[in-house]
Amino acid sequence: AKQVSGCILGFTQRVLDDIIRYLHHIGQVLWFEHNSELSDWVFLDPSWIFQTIDAITFQCETTLSALTTTDQIRREIDHAAAARVVAVMKQLRLCFQFPHPSH
Repeated sequence: AKQVSGCILGFTQRVLDDIIRYLHHIGQVLWFEHNSELSDWVFLDPSWIFQTIDAITFQCETTLSALTTTDQIRREIDHAAAARVVAVMKQLRLCFQFPHPSH
């Protein structure tokens, strides 16, 4: 994933957004334009994110548990990428956060 901002190669942010939006539309990149956690990130290899999600869900199946914590995901993949992967999973409605129990 690459963080997108500013003026690159003389293109304004608006032109960059149009280019990224088109590339997302044809499936060359993955961009969640309307998600505040992910809108600054463009996934240059969409297959990577889906392979990573597949690996996480496969691990859940092999442990006979449908519940996976963010800590478990961090152990499986790079710590910095874990937050973005979880955000993508939330966006795709593949996971959700349980509320913390009150004591």
